Amino acid sequence: MSVVGTCPKCGGQVTDADGAPANSQKVPWHFWVFAGAAVVYLGWRLIQGLWMLFT
Repeated sequence: MSVVGTCPKCGGQVTDADGAPANSQKVPWHFWVFAGAAVVYLGWRLIQGLWMLFT
């Protein structure tokens, strides 16, 4: 489904089970928690690597 709620193949309006226009789903909050934790971890490993390289 595209951002405007249409089918990418036929261009028709996508509806949910009630017949109402379907809404795009948002990214779950726990994905952002995981992404933030991954950035912090990889940043720390980068700092450690640079520290070992120059000492």
